[in-house]
Amino acid sequence: PIMGALVKANMHTFVTDSNGTFQFVGIQTSKNRTVIEVSKPNYFKGFRTMYIIANEDNYTRIILIEKKNPANFNAGSGGTINVSGGGSITFSANSIVNKNTGAAYTGNVTVYSTWIDPTSEQLGDLIPGSLRGLNDNEEEKLLASYGMVGAELFDDNNQALQIAAGGMAQITFPLPAALSATAPASIPLWYFDETNGLWKEQGTAQIQGGNYVGNVSHFSFWNCDHPAEMVRFEATVKSSEGITLANAKVKITNKLYSASAYDYTNAHGKVVGYIPKNANLLLQIFIPDCNLLVYSQDFSTTNSEVIMNNIIVTIPPGNLINISGTIVSCTNNIVKNGYIVLNINNFTKFIKASSNGNFVSSFAVCNAPISLNIIAHDADKKVFGINNGVTLNAGNNNLGPLTACGNISSQYIEWSSTVNGIKTSYTITDPLGLFVGGYNDVGLNDFTEINGTDTISQQVGISFAFDGSPSLSGNHYLKYYADHLDHDLLNDTTYSYINSIIPVTLTKYDSVGGKIEGSFNGTILGLNIPIRNVKCTFRLTRDQI
Repeated sequence: PIMGALVKANMHTFVTDSNGTFQFVGIQTSKNRTVIEVSKPNYFKGFRTMYIIANEDNYTRIILIEKKNPANFNAGSGGTINVSGGGSITFSANSIVNKNTGAAYTGNVTVYSTWIDPTSEQLGDLIPGSLRGLNDNEEEKLLASYGMVGAELFDDNNQALQIAAGGMAQITFPLPAALSATAPASIPLWYFDETNGLWKEQGTAQIQGGNYVGNVSHFSFWNCDHPAEMVRFEATVKSSEGITLANAKVKITNKLYSASAYDYTNAHGKVVGYIPKNANLLLQIFIPDCNLLVYSQDFSTTNSEVIMNNIIVTIPPGNLINISGTIVSCTNNIVKNGYIVLNINNFTKFIKASSNGNFVSSFAVCNAPISLNIIAHDADKKVFGINNGVTLNAGNNNLGPLTACGNISSQYIEWSSTVNGIKTSYTITDPLGLFVGGYNDVGLNDFTEINGTDTISQQVGISFAFDGSPSLSGNHYLKYYADHLDHDLLNDTTYSYINSIIPVTLTKYDSVGGKIEGSFNGTILGLNIPIRNVKCTFRLTRDQI
């Protein structure tokens, strides 16, 4: 699991916890194309383009690719570098510029690169976006990949570089032997568009010496793909006992091209996406933590969508686990916004409880019984329980009440901004956030100032202050406010205007080293954006007298 990755979904952000999990609750987003973006230093950005099922949990799994084994060449003379994992890139002399300014660059170039094997069993977790793209006519197509290469270029001061306008670089993509029989002599090239989460057609590649070779004019991720028409696909996966299977891996292979794609069922055993039109396909279902095949079916498509309401999977004896239980607070009250996290062979399962605190889930494992830790979380109070070491047997497992109590998320700031009815939310958490929380005596007024920003790229941040005594007693009112929507928190000291009296409700104000915690809700007039309503909750360590 990757801790501290910054995850963005539309206008909402979240920082992953120690289990690598993230969640966006009750947000509005595109059904057909929701783009999830994940970033962390020393990794290539990860993207997932999802088809969203409304009013249900939607599940995805993203593997970030580490930047390693950098290669170098001189921009003035050009050169060829080996791509990490396979392939190569050849750069022409004097073809590199500063990405932000466009100024010519002639010094040392450091290249981080990676090849994604299109036959990998992890392809669906690794690829940017999904295997969907826009061709030269702006028509959306389903893609059959024959290999991908991504690259990022930097100077010695870690400034981003790019190919100059009108310039080209040549990429050699390894062609796996398993795909060589169906590989066309010439294939379209596609680059990943981070804005819309789709691949876009640009240029072609030809087979040369068992590889695809093509020229590109800029760098992001590039993909050799055969395009196809597509139809919508929906399926619900159940066990032979009629229980829906969560997080099962559903893989579909196009028999003509030997190209595959997969996704995971949600908490209700449902998976939705796109598959090739007028094609002969193979449907397979796997237990994901060990990739054990438990179902296989040939089928064909026409011009119409495909709906498989009940795919009955016979799980081998001893491999189906059903769990149920309730999440409660320290005082044994029902947790209304809770979830449990469990980890099987580094495959994290995230199970949301209902508003009455109950959770129910069924999933397949490779071997039962299994021993693991289950942690209960209270999302509203930002607290979680101890590692509950349990042994899960095949069949029903009633875990009883699990307590979300005993541990707190040490520091966090969570806020939302609603402009013209559109809500944007942000979450930064400790120890992933960079926080300053304290008490200052400004003039004759007691004054508490709180600042916080994400540590990934400092793209998300907030700063505010309230008056009143450094204690729970008396009244406290918001005196100034700003977040990253208004300005650069690091370089600009101009704050937004507060349009009304906004009380700050404090639930804790400890001595130095303890916690300041509370919330506020009110109307803010931004300097750079329209009037908006802001809701904020926070828990910070007090570091000043």
